[in-house]
Amino acid sequence: MKNLIKQLLGESAIYGISSMLSRFIGIFLVPLYTRVLAPAEYGTLNLVNSTFYFVLVLAVFALDNSSARWYYDTDDINDRKTTIASWFWFQLVSSLILCIVIILLSSPISLLILKVNEPILFIIPACGLLSGILPGIVTNWLRFQRKAVFTVLFTIFNILVNVSLNIFFVLVLKWGVLGILTALLISNSLATLYVIGLMREWIKPSFFSMQRIKEMLKFGLPLLPTALAFWILNSSSSFVIEYFHGKDDVGLYSIGAMVASAVAMITGAFQMAWGPFAFSIINKPEAKSTYSMVLSGYSLLMCSLALLVALFSKEGLMIFTAPEYHSAFIVSGILAFNGIIYGYAYIAVMGCSIVKKNHPLAISILIAAVVTATGYFVLVPVLGKEGAALSTAIGYVVVPVYLFYRSQKYWFIPYKFMMTILIFLSAIACYIAAMLFSTHTDIVDGLLIKTLLFIFYLVFLFFLVKKEYPEILIKGLHFIKQRKISKEIK
Repeated sequence: MKNLIKQLLGESAIYGISSMLSRFIGIFLVPLYTRVLAPAEYGTLNLVNSTFYFVLVLAVFALDNSSARWYYDTDDINDRKTTIASWFWFQLVSSLILCIVIILLSSPISLLILKVNEPILFIIPACGLLSGILPGIVTNWLRFQRKAVFTVLFTIFNILVNVSLNIFFVLVLKWGVLGILTALLISNSLATLYVIGLMREWIKPSFFSMQRIKEMLKFGLPLLPTALAFWILNSSSSFVIEYFHGKDDVGLYSIGAMVASAVAMITGAFQMAWGPFAFSIINKPEAKSTYSMVLSGYSLLMCSLALLVALFSKEGLMIFTAPEYHSAFIVSGILAFNGIIYGYAYIAVMGCSIVKKNHPLAISILIAAVVTATGYFVLVPVLGKEGAALSTAIGYVVVPVYLFYRSQKYWFIPYKFMMTILIFLSAIACYIAAMLFSTHTDIVDGLLIKTLLFIFYLVFLFFLVKKEYPEILIKGLHFIKQRKISKEIK
């Protein structure tokens, strides 16, 4: 089990490089963008992106999920090519249809969503539906083959091209939101040209199978409502905030989410590595104990990270953004915990995935979407953007709770649930305490209070690990002692 955990950590670390670079560059550009874009312009960008996240769900038809399951069902290379080629050609056709429809209706869509007639803001991302197909597929294809380093190199290159184009169009040419959308279209188009050469043997039309696509759709379509519900959880808040409070608050919410995305730098890496890793060890005798250890380790690391980001999000905004964006710090704090909750769902769904039952995931996200949507219309009119963040957090909790409950019935894993609950709730308690005691203090006193609370939390975790996993601390102390003796001998 020790070697398997090391393998997962190694792959997570490699994937984390691209994820961290992507998020870091995004955060790095925030101080530049906030001096070029007003909050309302950030709100416009968020509304356009949220619209196309919805459209992308319709274009993909959950085939990204189906392809992983069929890919691992066989070692036959031609059969695997059939899976990838069928996915590609189906998504190409569905994306082309959606692209044409959106271009034809771009003016009324713009008036409906933005309240202004700017069809170009929808035409460019509509074309992006086509240019983004292969870059999205190749990332999954490389992960399926456990080519973590190559995946990261491809992702980093694409990120750097996109950022360079963003700087040129937004900061040099002053194109604003249009520049950001144009940069993404061009960078994805360049990536597509490269991927065509890389995957030309995998996406030949001769490998397309109508039977395979029917099988994959049958498996994936139950997840389509799930994907739509997931869109409600992640993106629909922008429309509710805009309706009740305007584009300025949407922009502030977007900036708050950007700061909170520091947590996603790590959780995203874990999620990319977890699926291929978890499926690859299903038949090993130590699989269940490994899954259990992963849940505990994930809780310890990610809750600490989320609390750190949540506690100091205000200071982060003061450093990275213009003054008109500073009020987004509570949104950042709440959404920092959102970043780790869905990671729990990735772990929780393993039992369902192993027995090839997707409906519990669909049910959990549908329930979460209803809870979240209800929260939006109850809390957003009163609390604004903070109400949207709180509604999302409450909805998110539903997903892993329900999935753990159902998965344990299908394929029992000896998780240490009480330890996980204590780790998570104590982090929330520390954050609430920080908001109560530091909000009305000066910066120095506020930093001191938050630092002490974070240290208290780490001490709590130390004693919790000592109780639940004493062998880990013993091995750790032994390792430190041996290192000290080694240095003394030298």
